Amino acid sequence: MAPEIIKWEPLNPMAADIWALGVILYYFITGDFPFWGQQSKDVYAWILWGMYTLPDAMPTNIKRLI
Repeated sequence: MAPEIIKWEPLNPMAADIWALGVILYYFITGDFPFWGQQSKDVYAWILWGMYTLPDAMPTNIKRLI
């Protein structure tokens, strides 16, 4: 879920789709989600803070794409 959806802000559908594509690419490449938590509110907090890590072994061009 894109940050603007969590914050109930006006939605730019294209921007939200591009954000979601980054999450999907992250999952396809790593096999895990970039944001996680025990409860939805925890996941939302990670999303709003933009807190995620990219594996060191991930190629630089893929990191830039994500």
